[in-house]
Order: sequence, then structure tokens, then C-alpha cells
Amino acid sequence: MYFNADVYLLDDPLSAVDAHVGKHLFEKVIGPKGTLHKKTRVLVTHNISFLPQVDKIIVFKDGTVSEEGSYSELMAREGEFADYVITYTAKQQQQEQEERRARGHTFLEGIQESDNEETTAENGNETSDTTGKGPEMEITGDDEHLSVNSQGKNFR
Repeated sequence: MYFNADVYLLDDPLSAVDAHVGKHLFEKVIGPKGTLHKKTRVLVTHNISFLPQVDKIIVFKDGTVSEEGSYSELMAREGEFADYVITYTAKQQQQEQEERRARGHTFLEGIQESDNEETTAENGNETSDTTGKGPEMEITGDDEHLSVNSQGKNFR
């Protein structure tokens, strides 16, 4: 910090940095264990991931205070803040699942492409299997884990 002030007004400072940098800044500077932990910090943010760690949340709607309290108090009231957090969290989880599925499909497409063009050695000559059949393969799993069984060999 450039100046040893008693009060720090922070206008969405974490929005201009990557998520891992923002997390580092919050943990090491802004948050309850950060450099400024003994100072008064007013943090304006749209990033809800840090809110469970702050002392008090003031929610504004149309320029007026609509709710205030700790994170747990606001969630227990089941008001607009809680609705927003639940909706945002659900959207974020759905987006993460879609990204995992997309990565899984890319992985599976790569397997299928390599199977369709499998090169084998027959009598010292290389031949390419372009029949599209390739080796028999069983793929099982969920969003977190993928198991491939190809010709009796398991890959995880």
C-alpha cells in the first residue's frame, strides 16, 4: 500500500484482474487475513465469491439500500440477495458442466479419429485402417471421470 490510511474505499478492484490474481489480492491484501485486516475496507464488487468472507454486506437496488447483514444472515432471510446468489451459482455450475462436457467430447473425438486411421504393420508393410471400425472400445463415466476400455485395456 502506498499510504497508511485508516479507511480504504475499493471500487471493484478485482474486476480488472484474472480470477487467480483476484483471489490472491483478496487473500493477501483485502480479506480478513490480508495486509489491511486491521483497517476499515469498503469494497464495492459484483464478484459474489468473496462475500462469505466479509463482515457486512450492503445491497443496493435502484440507488437505495435494500438489504444489509452478514452473508449468512442475508442467505437465511431468503430475500433478493439470496435469490441472486442461488441463481448465479446455478448458472455458474451449469456453465462449468457444459465446459467439462465440451472437453470430454473433444477427447472422445480425438480417440475416434485416431481409431479410424489406425496404422498397423503387416508383413513389414504399414497399412492404414480406413474402414472406420477401428478397435472395439467402451467408454463410461460421468462429468468428473472418464474410463476407456479398448481391447481389454483400461485407461482412466
